[in-house]
Amino acid sequence: MDEKVFFHLSYETMLGDTEDFINACLERANRADCNDADAEIAWARSAIELWYHLAMAGRAPEDVADRDHLRLTGMLLRA
Repeated sequence: MDEKVFFHLSYETMLGDTEDFINACLERANRADCNDADAEIAWARSAIELWYHLAMAGRAPEDVADRDHLRLTGMLLRA
């Protein structure tokens, strides 16, 4: 891609989409017919780390992103 493409994505939208993705991973991991629950958890963990990296790159307030990072990580720990 030679040409830069810019788009707008709010912090809230990115956070909500990440949370939805995590919930979907956890739901699949908890299904009886799941072939690899560890892989689903790994996908969710990776999504959290990518979300945090993008939030910091987008200059989100660090205290807000840190709080949400802890909340998202807590979702995995409670699963």
